[in-house]
This record gives sequence, C-alpha cells and structure tokens, in this order.
Amino acid sequence: MLNQLLNPETKRIIDAIGAENIRFVGGCVRDLIAGRQLKDIDFATTLMPDEIIRSFENAGVRYLTTGIQHGSITAIYNSNSYDITSLRRDVATDGRHATIQYVDDWEVDAERRDFTLNALYLDANGKLYDYFGGIDHLRSGKVVFIGDPERRMKEDYLRILRYFRFLGIFGKGGPDDMVARTCARHGNNLNKLSGERIQSEMRKIITLPNAE
Repeated sequence: MLNQLLNPETKRIIDAIGAENIRFVGGCVRDLIAGRQLKDIDFATTLMPDEIIRSFENAGVRYLTTGIQHGSITAIYNSNSYDITSLRRDVATDGRHATIQYVDDWEVDAERRDFTLNALYLDANGKLYDYFGGIDHLRSGKVVFIGDPERRMKEDYLRILRYFRFLGIFGKGGPDDMVARTCARHGNNLNKLSGERIQSEMRKIITLPNAE
C-alpha cells in the first residue's frame, strides 16, 4: 500500500525531513485505503516551519512559503507540489480563520481535523495511525466529526458543506439525523465565508454522481 505514495519526489522529502519526523496525512491516506485515485499528497511533521525550510535548503529541495502562516511549506518538483505542515492545534477560531499553536503530539494534531476519515497518518515504514476510528468509519460508509459536531462547525462553517461532500463520496445511506439538524441550524453562517470557498466546495458537490 505504501508504494503508491512513495516515489522519487516523496522519498526525497522524507529523506530531507527525516523519516522519524514526518508522516503522510489526510486525504491521500484516506483515498489509498478506499482504493480511490490519489490526488494531492500531503505530509505532517514534528518540525517547525523554519526547520522545514532549513532541511529543504540543506537537501536542495525547492519550496514555497505561501502557507507559512498556517504552518505549511510547499515542496516543488517539476509541476508537482507537496504541502508539509507542522503539527498544530487551533487555539482560537471565528468560523473562518484559526489562530494556531505548534505542538509535538500527533494525536493533538489529529484532534483539530474535521472528520475521523481525514485524521489518518501513514509513516515511511507503512505503519498506519488512526486515533479516532476513521478506518472503521471509512469502511462502513460513515462520515463522523471528530468530537462535538456543532463545535467543529463553529470552528469553520465550510465543514457544513464538506460533511455532505464526503457523505456523497464515502457515505452509505443518508446523513446522521442529529448532524443534519445541526448543519441546518448553522446554515446561515455560510454567509460568513468567502464566495470563492463556497464555490469551490459546491462545484465538488454538484459533480458527484449522487449530488441530488
């Protein structure tokens, strides 16, 4: 399974950061388990952004710092890009943006993510890390918020749309009644988001085979 994520480019990133300091994370691990085509390949690391930069410069890896305010450095290879993000927790949110604090605990980093199926990690030795039962939820067709759904929506209201998108991709059956009611109760707060974020998410939803 790991071989699908390992290529000369990702191997170089892992070598630059140090295999003990970095893991594949999120959508690429989820889609690998689900047997879906891999798209973006992202990493999480215990290194701080300045340490990532220093590691890349020492290894001759090209990078961008566009997302550094969110703890992300982007490695560039030809036309491919890979985000490497420092472990973090959200210490304050307003429904759109978060103030972050860097941490060195993988589970704390997982706790800030939206759904259990997106909080999966895979290290360079092929070991899977699943802190909230995401693999079982993925295989049973359940989209489950990490922790309290209402709290997670209030952190970023885009998660209302993301819930239905992931349900359309991975779900077996309709939405959870309690979660659907919570989404409806906070639906007006989508107006607080930028049109670009809403448009991007809605385009992904309406092109699903079961979009209706």
